[in-house]
Amino acid sequence: MEIHNATTTSYDEVKHIGVAIKKLPGSNQKHIGIIYKISKTSPAIMLDLQWHHILSQRIPSNNYAWLDCGLDIYNKAALAAYCKDIYSENGENTIPYGVGISGKSFDPTTGKWILSNPYDGLTCASFVLEVFAAQGHTILNKDSWQERESDKDWQNHIIDMLEDTAASPEHIKYQRNLIGAFRYRPEEVAGAIPQDEYPVDFNDALEYAKEVLAAI
Repeated sequence: MEIHNATTTSYDEVKHIGVAIKKLPGSNQKHIGIIYKISKTSPAIMLDLQWHHILSQRIPSNNYAWLDCGLDIYNKAALAAYCKDIYSENGENTIPYGVGISGKSFDPTTGKWILSNPYDGLTCASFVLEVFAAQGHTILNKDSWQERESDKDWQNHIIDMLEDTAASPEHIKYQRNLIGAFRYRPEEVAGAIPQDEYPVDFNDALEYAKEVLAAI
């Protein structure tokens, strides 16, 4: 698995689509987003869910590590175009933040966010998973996933932060009922994306995640 440092290997080397990940300053929190490039002459763009109702599309800064995607070139090109559609369809303020995945999130044709429940939401990592899933690519084997006590602690912390910001009381109440849902960590998603075969099982994802964490 090849992990690039953006300060030494330009994002423009990405073959249509990949992921970028970094450790946030002053914390153990990691953040992941999608890097996509429509054509050889177009710039590499980062698409990521930064927080509650904050979907961002921009030229990425150089403080990320990045990994190419393991799909064939045709699927990667289609996914890159789909990423552009997702931002065009939804804009910055549509997609909420939440700790559980309860169903289909994006229309596979238009990229529009689908509200199966008005208080659903995604994390930065599950956003990446759902974008790929909408195009038929199941990155992680969720049937193999395992519950971790530390994930509950993280979910409580995140929901407390949501409560302190702009999330509605109804959103907070719904999200608290999801505490204990499986968590897909940014480093696990990042390590799975470059693999030749999907879906990646839990134990394999843990091993790939170790390589990612060592690089960031």
